[in-house]
Amino acid sequence: DNTQNNDNHNKVLQLRYSPYQSPFSLWNTMVDELRILPLNNNNNNCANDDNNDHHDEPTILIGIGSMAWSGGMLNGQPFCLVKNNPHHTQT
Repeated sequence: DNTQNNDNHNKVLQLRYSPYQSPFSLWNTMVDELRILPLNNNNNNCANDDNNDHHDEPTILIGIGSMAWSGGMLNGQPFCLVKNNPHHTQT
């Protein structure tokens, strides 16, 4: 698992599944990459502020997943995840 900032200061999360698979597993080469985008209504971008804890903010994760045996990122499959805090109310 690797979290880093890209040039646009959005968080990027890379998930590599090979450490959890056998060498002969079809999922051995599976990789997911997620862009973490906070859904806040104000002008403060939580992704830019590493010193502030914004785990309560609703967040969307835009992802692409791939496996080497099926074409890698040239044949990547997009997906979307939404993290929503049940205690957070939107205005």
